[in-house]
Amino acid sequence: MSLNFNDGKWSQFTITFSWPHQAFLLGWNLAEPTTQDPYFTVSIHLGPIAVAYEWGDNDWEINE
Repeated sequence: MSLNFNDGKWSQFTITFSWPHQAFLLGWNLAEPTTQDPYFTVSIHLGPIAVAYEWGDNDWEINE
């Protein structure tokens, strides 16, 4: 997570491993902000490994 807490912006990078019998995905996903989840997520799935980058701003006002 970003260490700059003064402006309300944040980001997060995660790598997730799972057993092949639990999840084995190939592809990508882009999730745009909603009123319930006000942040962007980009994830890339490479077999049992998923790499995700999330970012947001606490001051965003999402109108759907």
